[in-house]
Amino acid sequence: MALRPLRRAGVELGSDYVAVVTAPSNANLWVVLNPRAGSADDQTRARIAAALAGCKVVELGENDDPRAAVRAAVAAGARAVVAAGGDGTVSAVAAELVASSTRLGILPCGTSNSVATALGIPDELEAACEIAAGDHARVIDTATVNEKPMLLMAAIGLQARAVTGASDAEKATFGVLAYVTRGFQLLLGADPFDVELTIDERASPIHASVHALTVANIAPPRTVLAQGPPEVCPDDGLLDVTLVAFDGLLDALAATMHLYRKALAGLPATRDGVAFARVRRVRARATPEQPLMVDGEACGHTPLDVRCRPQTLAVLVPRPA
Repeated sequence: MALRPLRRAGVELGSDYVAVVTAPSNANLWVVLNPRAGSADDQTRARIAAALAGCKVVELGENDDPRAAVRAAVAAGARAVVAAGGDGTVSAVAAELVASSTRLGILPCGTSNSVATALGIPDELEAACEIAAGDHARVIDTATVNEKPMLLMAAIGLQARAVTGASDAEKATFGVLAYVTRGFQLLLGADPFDVELTIDERASPIHASVHALTVANIAPPRTVLAQGPPEVCPDDGLLDVTLVAFDGLLDALAATMHLYRKALAGLPATRDGVAFARVRRVRARATPEQPLMVDGEACGHTPLDVRCRPQTLAVLVPRPA
């Protein structure tokens, strides 16, 4: 904001001033574009450049690390770095901006775009660009999983296998339905696993036999197996743990529908076989060992140790209505 003397017919009016509000400049806005993201196409870069005239667009090659582009943007004094891609791209960009003064913008170009959906950022590219060009930010929590950054969620069991098991071709063809289809296939032969949970600093662990365990920082309603609590809030300083167990295919489908309906209504799950807790830290061991999914990407195997980092990332979001 700058101040200038108020003049009338060329005469300065002494101490009367008017505030002149200048819109943020796109010249110090960097866009990190993943052209292989689920909904990106040959026109995506041109559309971004037109909507955010003057911005710098860094298009990632197949083997490029987005974090290097983010570090270059921060070093150049970017006021915001905009991730144009799916949840994996958004999480990689966000990891470099945690606890910094540089804001995160999001242009949802992926398969599920769960981070954008949860924060109210529209799927339509030009509308998302308008938000990225603005200056309204929401400060949210992030987390670490086994000392590595996490923005969205960590999962083991059914959801982890469904998300990481869908091929790029399936995601390109079917979008989010690729995860649903893969999940249904897994339900047909899903076996439970034993899990030992240590919550916060409690001395006594919790033992359970489950088909899915999710630790969420951000999770829109369509991430069904994370929807045990009434709402997964990204800025409450807590992580939401949901455990789901079922008895056969029909029971699994009933549990899924229950979780989805409750999530849409903003209510907690009340069904047998579903448990949830809000925590600052959770450690989990699984028997047998389980593949680990973090922010939509395969990330080794259990055990896992997830810690919340409250209020550590500023994200450009729509202004409240």
